[in-house]
Amino acid sequence: MTNDRLPLDRMPNVASLPSQASEERFTDEEMEVIKRDFSKRLLEAFNDIPAGIARKLKTNNATVMPYVKGERLPIAEMLIEIHNQTGVSLNWLLMGKGRKFIDYEQNFSDSEIAEISALAKVSGRTFLEELRMLALAGKEAVKKYQS
Repeated sequence: MTNDRLPLDRMPNVASLPSQASEERFTDEEMEVIKRDFSKRLLEAFNDIPAGIARKLKTNNATVMPYVKGERLPIAEMLIEIHNQTGVSLNWLLMGKGRKFIDYEQNFSDSEIAEISALAKVSGRTFLEELRMLALAGKEAVKKYQS
């Protein structure tokens, strides 16, 4: 099996990449607000303490604490894992824009999403795993009802 990741010493230097126009960049103050607000949404998404968040993300407290404290934003892989664990929209998580659960807005109300999240927390499954289990249970119930 090959490792598709670039070694850290071969990663491009961000400073050497072409920069965006200055008016498109966030100011330091704006970045501080984004990080602070991200931390609030992260805690809301998991509805758990930092140690619980770290456990669900299969990482350690030292990795999660800068996110929770609003000191740093996670890398893309971590953002995807947060989405997989909670079902929240990345747009909502990062920027606070759009619906919290945009992927499911046509099928579930916010209260139903909250119920699924609570079931997932109790069962120890991720949000998406719980959603799949409910979907499978629903299909089985329909089959039994039709027969």
